Amino acid sequence: MAAEKNAPETNEAEEVSSTNGTTTPPPPPPSAPASEPISAPESQTVSENESSTPSQRSPSQQQQQPKIRLRQKTPITAPRIDNTPITVGDPAAALQRTMEALYEASPDMEDNNEEIRKLDTQLDKLNDYMDRVEERLKEHNTRLTQMLKEQKEEREKRRQSFHERMQVNRQEDDDFQNQLAALLNRVDMSRRRATVIENSTES
Repeated sequence: MAAEKNAPETNEAEEVSSTNGTTTPPPPPPSAPASEPISAPESQTVSENESSTPSQRSPSQQQQQPKIRLRQKTPITAPRIDNTPITVGDPAAALQRTMEALYEASPDMEDNNEEIRKLDTQLDKLNDYMDRVEERLKEHNTRLTQMLKEQKEEREKRRQSFHERMQVNRQEDDDFQNQLAALLNRVDMSRRRATVIENSTES
């Protein structure tokens, strides 16, 4: 690049010397300033920057570190910046639209809702029927419990009456046995008297 830039200057110097009739040698190319350091390759510099941390770098190293300019790194397409202002709508209207969108139902959903309503009515009827059945069962259980209680009381009465009758019968049997024993004693006594009388008459 420096040679191409210096080429026109050399030609101009030769033309000036030719007009004067004397040829002068071309001026030497300008040397790079000593203050500007020679930049290292980009990959090596990037790796050195990545390897060294800011805490490890001294202020003198940060000042001596050359500035790296990336060439041909411009973006292919410029970023698009949308400067259109953001319009904030009415939140109530947005909420209303959302609710309308939620409440809008397809025909399939309406059919499903109709089926659900039918099932709900059937469930209500079934619940009513089950309530009536439970009431009937409660009444039946109450009547059955009352009947069992009455039967138990009646059996208890019968048992008591049976025991009473058994005692009465036993008492009657005892009385009969006593009367029979007394009668047999009288018979024996009469027989003995008869035998005694017969023996006395015979003697």
